[in-house]
Amino acid sequence: MVLSILAEIAIYGSFVMWSSGGSYGPRFMTGMFPYIAIFMGLYINTLSMEKNKLAILCMSILFAWSVFVQIVGVAYPYWLWAQAANIDTARAWDWQDMEIFTGFYAGPIEIHPIEGLKTFLAYCTHQTPG
Repeated sequence: MVLSILAEIAIYGSFVMWSSGGSYGPRFMTGMFPYIAIFMGLYINTLSMEKNKLAILCMSILFAWSVFVQIVGVAYPYWLWAQAANIDTARAWDWQDMEIFTGFYAGPIEIHPIEGLKTFLAYCTHQTPG
């Protein structure tokens, strides 16, 4: 499993668009998440009760962060960050200019579930929405 994780990082890291372009989140790296979950479970199983509580606290914080990130991806205009300028290596690693917060500070977008469903169904049936 470790070799497959390292191979995936090496392969995708060699791509010109290693950040997966304008997509939201680490789309290229999602294949390794099940392996990481298994390693985390094995690690937590070996901890003492006191350290286990700390690990659970850390995972709870990370879980809350991941829920926040997913909410921003669904209900906020995260794409404003990519539209503002070209995505380059320096900008991708700038902690002062994060994609997540650019969309969050812009405020939530208007969501119309019925219109979204109509558009989705039209897309699935290769029709124009209307």
